[in-house]
Amino acid sequence: MRNLGVKILLLAGFVADCCVLFTMADAVFRGYTTILVRDCTLAAELPHEVDSLVQTQRITLWMESILGPSTTSEEIINLKMLGSGQSE
Repeated sequence: MRNLGVKILLLAGFVADCCVLFTMADAVFRGYTTILVRDCTLAAELPHEVDSLVQTQRITLWMESILGPSTTSEEIINLKMLGSGQSE
C-alpha cells in the first residue's frame, strides 16, 4: 500500500474487539492514518447483549480514544458525492 501512496485506511469488519482492533493498531504502528467505519463494524457480542450492542459500543469508543477517529458509511458516501460534483 505504501508503494501506491496510500496514507489513510478505512477499516470495518466483524469481531471489532479482535480482528479489526489489531488490524487498526498495526496500521497505526506502521504510520497510517486510520478511520473506523463504525456502522459497518460489529464486535463479538455476548448473548445477553446482542440487542444493545454493548461490546460494539465499548470497543468503538476505546478504538476512537486510542487509535483514531470513526465515521459512518453515510458520511463517506456524502463526501464521495461532494468530491465527484454530484448532488443529492
